[in-house]
Amino acid sequence: MMIYAVDTWFILSIWNKEPKSQDTLNEIGQGKAQLVISYAAVAEAARKLMQQGNGWQSIETLWSMLESFEKIRFVQLDKTIALESARISMKYGIPLIDAIIAATAKLSGCDVLLSADEDMAVLAKKKYLKVQSW
Repeated sequence: MMIYAVDTWFILSIWNKEPKSQDTLNEIGQGKAQLVISYAAVAEAARKLMQQGNGWQSIETLWSMLESFEKIRFVQLDKTIALESARISMKYGIPLIDAIIAATAKLSGCDVLLSADEDMAVLAKKKYLKVQSW
């Protein structure tokens, strides 16, 4: 079973009902894949949605919908992820929020990180983790 991690880009694509993100959610709903979401991505996505003028109630509805999936796991920042995040942020020169998301993906045993972020592409080029976008 494929285990995906996601960054803010993917969460926003769910919000925007983009077909490929909806296909991924369907795959997860059918039990064919799992999704790992760092709470750092939750915070960044919520902030961006608020910046776009979206109401808190509709943002809460998005999280409730995602939390209802059996195969979606939300991951909190712990000491191991925090230290790995600091290491890769310094080593690869990427923002800490992206490093937290990447470290969460790596340490959670994910097969691929769904991301269109250029900083994540740097990590893929350095073979830290696999990254996929559309």
